[in-house]
Amino acid sequence: MTAIEEYVFQAFDVRAFHYLVKPFTDEKFYEVLADAVKMLNDRKDLKESIEKEKYMMINSKGSHIKVLVKNITYAEVFNRKVMIHTQDEKIEYYGKLSKLEDSLGDDFFRPHRAYLIHYKYVMKYDATSITMTNGTVLMAKANFPEFVRQYLKYNQRKGTEKIRKSRFRNVRRKYAGRNTEAKGEE
Repeated sequence: MTAIEEYVFQAFDVRAFHYLVKPFTDEKFYEVLADAVKMLNDRKDLKESIEKEKYMMINSKGSHIKVLVKNITYAEVFNRKVMIHTQDEKIEYYGKLSKLEDSLGDDFFRPHRAYLIHYKYVMKYDATSITMTNGTVLMAKANFPEFVRQYLKYNQRKGTEKIRKSRFRNVRRKYAGRNTEAKGEE
């Protein structure tokens, strides 16, 4: 925001969302703020919807199976066979857990050489095991401190997303309240 209209073109250099010239009303300020927050949340929602639909194709016993990444609870390996556990089924295929780990991203962690877990489905943990919604996996004691750090980061990241959405609702309510007050004064 500025009192000098000539600076409007410099706003393009910094990729400004909007340009407010003084004087402006509180109503206009809250309208622009609500629009900016909405745009950020829309981008975040788009990114989340794309991530929610991430999937992988697994070749298991002669069939090709589409597995949504968001539905993977955990995976385990035994004698070159990887077993993917979802809430509904178990899918077994020949492969390497390290290759699966590389393809899944930050929401997953390898607490033990034989297991890969999805943070979303962790119910409780200690230095020796992790209880998932549909099973228990082993924890290598050497991996426990890193698991705790990464799990806290995961929870902080997911909690921040919820807070951001809550703040947008509050700004929207505040803006809507100012609009009704302004209309009542007329």
